[in-house]
Amino acid sequence: MECNCFKKKDCRKTLRFCNNPDQVFKLFVKLQKELGMSVIMVTHNPLQAANADITYRISKGHISLE
Repeated sequence: MECNCFKKKDCRKTLRFCNNPDQVFKLFVKLQKELGMSVIMVTHNPLQAANADITYRISKGHISLE
């Protein structure tokens, strides 16, 4: 099933059908671009982090801007 909450009334219902990380990430990007929503995502995946507008790194209890 396509991961697209713009055809549904409730995004929470749509997220149930986003059963892989790539679908969820694409949904976040679409929400940000089309609705101007802010998205805060925590990931261990450097490929997904590379697509973010701003990236912070947490290491040994310290937060730094990359």
